Amino acid sequence: MTWFDVEEQKRSNSLIVGCNSSGKTYLLASIEQALRLEDDWKTICFDNAGTFSKISDIPEKYRVLPVSQKIPIRSNICYDTSLLLRSAQIRFMSEMMRYYWLSRAHNGASKWLAFLVEECELIWQRIRSKEHEAILRICSSGRNQKLRMVGVTTDLSLLDTHYIRLAGQRYFSKQLVEENAQRKLRRTIGKSWTEQTAKLEVGEFIYQKGTEIRAVQVPCYNKICETMLLRENRQS
Repeated sequence: MTWFDVEEQKRSNSLIVGCNSSGKTYLLASIEQALRLEDDWKTICFDNAGTFSKISDIPEKYRVLPVSQKIPIRSNICYDTSLLLRSAQIRFMSEMMRYYWLSRAHNGASKWLAFLVEECELIWQRIRSKEHEAILRICSSGRNQKLRMVGVTTDLSLLDTHYIRLAGQRYFSKQLVEENAQRKLRRTIGKSWTEQTAKLEVGEFIYQKGTEIRAVQVPCYNKICETMLLRENRQS
């Protein structure tokens, strides 16, 4: 794929940034599908916005409710956490990532696992808190346990610079016009490329990997298989 580097994904993480309705979630769905079907990765999505679960063909989807419930723990699943409050979303993601780190540290792993996070500013905004320890560990040294992350956000200025540096692949679609967002984007990809983002159409991105920066167009996302709703989560 000319628009995504799997080997770079093994080395680091990926970040998708853009305003609403610019194709961010479809790009995330395309990355998830490519990793799972073409490169034999395991995937877990935390859908904090409730959008990814509606368009993706990830095999299973589970809506996490703001009440006590038994959560299925397995890969190739999307957890819709859009009904949870912000603090509960952070806690849920942190506990899940801590579980997979410890499990792989003790038992090893044969396949790579990617965590895909909608509204990643929830967990990439701070680095010095107990809830964020497991998240930062995966971003910085998850390669040792074959764990990587792909984050999606509307505003680059909401992310701690440490997390941005840990994202080896970055995608920028049309951006917010808010000054803080524009200023941080200029520091990341330069003034001329920042100006180019204003001309992008849906599905077009400025792609950055190391010193390489170029415009890419992501193929239109198509579902390949139907998603199975988990029995524990069906509502009548």
